[in-house]
Order: sequence, then C-alpha cells, then structure tokens
Amino acid sequence: VYFKSDISITHEPLRDGYETVKVTVHEDLGYKIKRIDFQGVTAFKPGKLRDLLVTRKWWPFSFFTKTGRLDEDRLQHDIDTLRNHYRNAGYLDVEINRKNVAIQNKGNRLRIVFKIQEGERYYIGNVSVTSDVPEDEEKLTTALGFLKKGDPASAELIEQGCEFLRDYYGKDGYVDAQVEVKRTFIDHEVDLAFSVVRGAQYRVHSIYLTGNVHSQSRLVVREMNLAPGDLLNRRRMKLAELRLQNTGLFKSVVIVPEDSSMPYEKDVKVVVEEDKTGSISLTGGISSTEKITVGLTLGQSNFDWGNGKDYHRGAGQKAQTGITVGKYSQQIGFNFEEPWLFDRELRWGFNVTGSRSNLNQKDYKQQRIGSEIYVGKRLFELVEGRLYYHIEHFKLVGVDNSVSQAVKDEEGSRVISKIGFELSRDTRDQFVHPTEGNVAIWDNQIAGVGGKTKYVRSKAVFAQWFLVTPNYEQVLMLKCKGAAVRGWGGKEVPLFEREYLGGDADLRGFDYQEAGPRSNDIHQDPLGGKYAIAGISEYSIALHPRFRLIFYLDAGKVVKMNNKYLCPGTDTLYADAGIGTAVDILNVPLKLFFSYPFKAHESDSKEFPHFSYAFGVTF
Repeated sequence: VYFKSDISITHEPLRDGYETVKVTVHEDLGYKIKRIDFQGVTAFKPGKLRDLLVTRKWWPFSFFTKTGRLDEDRLQHDIDTLRNHYRNAGYLDVEINRKNVAIQNKGNRLRIVFKIQEGERYYIGNVSVTSDVPEDEEKLTTALGFLKKGDPASAELIEQGCEFLRDYYGKDGYVDAQVEVKRTFIDHEVDLAFSVVRGAQYRVHSIYLTGNVHSQSRLVVREMNLAPGDLLNRRRMKLAELRLQNTGLFKSVVIVPEDSSMPYEKDVKVVVEEDKTGSISLTGGISSTEKITVGLTLGQSNFDWGNGKDYHRGAGQKAQTGITVGKYSQQIGFNFEEPWLFDRELRWGFNVTGSRSNLNQKDYKQQRIGSEIYVGKRLFELVEGRLYYHIEHFKLVGVDNSVSQAVKDEEGSRVISKIGFELSRDTRDQFVHPTEGNVAIWDNQIAGVGGKTKYVRSKAVFAQWFLVTPNYEQVLMLKCKGAAVRGWGGKEVPLFEREYLGGDADLRGFDYQEAGPRSNDIHQDPLGGKYAIAGISEYSIALHPRFRLIFYLDAGKVVKMNNKYLCPGTDTLYADAGIGTAVDILNVPLKLFFSYPFKAHESDSKEFPHFSYAFGVTF
C-alpha cells in the first residue's frame, strides 16, 4: 500500500555453509490517491466507472474505510471489473490490463489513470439452437428469447444462455449435457449458434459428505432435496448449495456429481468448509433516546443441546444469551431455536427476557419479565409464517407523585398473555444499505388468553427501495406503517400497550413516543392511541461508499383512545423534514439527523433543528 517502497536484501554468512538472509523494507511516504482518471473512454461517463472501483480517493474518513492508498490487489480487481463491465455492455474486444494503468505522483499525492481501448460495440444478431434431440430445437430457441436481436451482445448474458441449456437438460438427469456457442461476427452484429449434446440420463447412487468436522451429516442431507434413486437434478444441486451457504455454518459449499460403480448412476459429493459458529461480542452504542448502551452477547449458531462431548456443537440449533445496560434501560435475555423440528422444515424456538426501562419519563420505570414460544415455516416463495404465544409480567414501579393521573392509574402489576400470527417477506438486496427490494410484515395479536389484560392488535409495515441511478448510488426509500389496537371483554387497553409515534424509527423530528395524544396537565405525558399510521420517505446519496447524505420527510398521526386526561388537539397530524448523514464505521452506520418539525400541536415547541442520532458497533 506504499508507493515506491524500497526493499533491500543482504546475506550474512554463517558456519557450515548456512547464511542469514535479511530483508529490509523502507516504507516511503504514505502516498495518498488524489485523482482517478480515464483515457480513451467515450462509452461511459467517468463517474459511472469510478463507482465500480474499490480503489478510492483519499478522504477524511479513510482511516476507518481503509481506502485512499494504492493496493495492487485492489487495482487488479478493478481492472477485471472494468473489463467485465465493458464486455457485458457489448464491447467484446475491449483491452485493459495492468500495463495500461499509469500511476503518477506529485509529492505524496497519486494520480491513477486507466487507459482503455474500448473497441467496437457488438449487438446480438440471429440466435439458433441445434441439439442431438432435434424435436427440442424449436422449443429451446424460443426459450432463449431473453437474447433479443439488437440488444448489446453481453458476455454475461451469452453465458446465461449456455447455463440455461445445461439446466434444461440437467433437471431431468442429463447432468453431462455439453453446450457450446459459436459466434459469427457480421459488421456490428454477432450471430449466436448454440449446439447441445444431451448425453446419458443419470440417477443418484449415493450422497457423501466431506469436510464436516463438527456438523452432523443429517444437517447437510436435509437441505439437499435429493435421495438415492432420484433423477440427478442439476437445479436441485445448485439450490442445495445456496441453502447450505445461507445457513451461515459453512465458509464454502461445493456439490458435484461423480462417477459411481453403477452404470447410469452418479454419486453426489458434498464438500463443505465449516465456519466459526461461536461468538462472544461486546457491543456499545449511543442514541438520542438511550444515550449510552453497553452489552455482552454469547452465541452459538451450530448448537446441539444433547452433545456435551463436542461442547454442544453440531445440530444446527441456535442459542444466544446476552445482557444490555443503558442509561435509561437494562435488558437480559436467552434465545433458542431449532430450525428443523422433527427433521422437517419447521422452525421452533423460545426466548426468556427481562427488562427495566424509563425511556418515557424519569419519574417511573417499566419492568417486564416474559417468555415467548413459537413455530415458523416458509409458506411459499419468500413468505414466512410464524405462530407464537407470549406471556409477560408487567409492573410499573417507582411512580413519583409528580406524574400525571393517567400514569398513576397504571401503577401496579398485570399479566399479559397473548397469541399471535405473523407473515413476513423480505427481498432486500442487502441489509445495511438496501438499493432494491422490499420488506413486508403483518402481525396480528390477541391478548387475554389468561390474565386480565384483554386487547386485539393488528400492525403492518411495508418498505420499498428504488435505485434511482447507480451514479453515487442514489436510492429512494418509501415506507408506511400502521397499527390498530382495541380492548375487548369490557377491558381498556393499558397505557403502555397502546400505539405511539415519535423517535428515530418513524418521526425523527420528535422525541420518543411524543408525536401524539398527551395528558392535559403540566406533565404532558404521552397517552398513546388506538390507531397509528405513518409514512416515511428518504432519498440517500452515497457520496462515498461509507458516507451517505440523506434527505427525508416523515408524517404520521395517532388517533386518541378516549378523552380521559386528553389535552385537546394533541391527536393531530405530526410531520417533519430534514437532512441527515450516515457514516459507516466498522460496517455499522452512525446516523445524524437534523429535523424541522413543521406540523405539530400548537403547544409543541417547533425546535429547529431537532437533533437526533443513532450509532451502534460490535467489536
């Protein structure tokens, strides 16, 4: 990472023909990348090409992002990325290599220049398929309709055509199907002639596993969806690879068919490399709501409660325990999950938690001790269902005489016993900073299955991300959330089980739970409501891979539960707008928000800017 570093090697003779070799590295100035330019580029804007690179200019946060200096491995990766980008846009003759990358220095500043010979751009011409099964040719040619005449001759798209033909026959046991493509260049068009030799059909002879040191064999076999005697399905093997990788238990997974001792049968070899599954993490965070938190978490994602000989590892169960202590809240908990109950694709788990908090006010504390048991199953495609039972002992303690009567009425303890059913779907391309996809959650609860607290609740959240333009990765996020709760059996919904808005999760221009009905005394305590609805829109611009500028608009309303203790007019519409930043530090974003709450009750002070922040790291 140091430009023009000097290396000297000296030899010092020893006795009996041995010698000492001394290598001395003189690290020159820490050269910083000032500019990244391109020569010979007409097909794309330089900014678009820079967005593809992992090599970046130096900036004030380079200490954290570990960018801004010259790294040969990253530079070679960028060369390959640029070459693939051009080839996938139809520039099949593009030339770019390390010799064509110039590195210029002035003082301790570097300028990197990528010299690219773009060549001609080619477009798809005629597409045809010949097969040793002639009756399939017309059907296969039609199926390759995504290779449209006149579209850029993308190298990646052409390879997808070959892979499609392999999968077409591979799903029926023809795993040795051979596919070749002949390219014929005519002016700026490329005719594609695919030839397929189907070969013999095979069945599964046996499945064997290598590389599993701690993981039980059944943990792998249950993800396979293949058994001896089945047709050897190429698509199922690829899906099994993906499913095994998604368990988080393995660094790598490779599934390949091999010749067996039986004719027209193949063995399926599964090669895995196990990952570290135990974790000990110390967490710390700050936020405008909680101020400061610290926590300790112990976890094992390949847990086996019945295997004490191998430190309770190997069954793919998940167990975690942890404690978190903040300025206004404390929490302790234990979670356990069996992802394959009775060796069926059915999740089962439970958790036990205890918490004590006074996030709302300093004049009283909420104490909760509870447990939840659940079963979950993927119902179809990416939709998962979860059925759960939750029981909790709630107690309001340390109530000061200065609080409002609405809070005093809640003093004491109660048992909350409820069952619920949740549907969820998540198609985000990534979790920290999504650019595409959506999340949908619908949760329904009924409390009163035991205990005297009786209510029904339904809540839903939907969020969609749109990649507006890849230039500076500009993303629009639209999110809406709604909830409704009401008592039954002659019971009112308790104050601390009602719906609230306000805080970093929805209306960022207002304090936690304070965008809604409040009490009609000097304390102005939040009273919550029976309905809550909120809309959040956010436009983010990645000025750097680890630094984003955020513009947002939030609005929402909580409908009062009743007129008791209510300050008239506080169940109005609340809205704010603002600007924020997100800086990734250790892969976790530090978010700063400066909001203007332009719509609120007349008694609210429209503080500008209303400042809030949130940050959490694991180290």
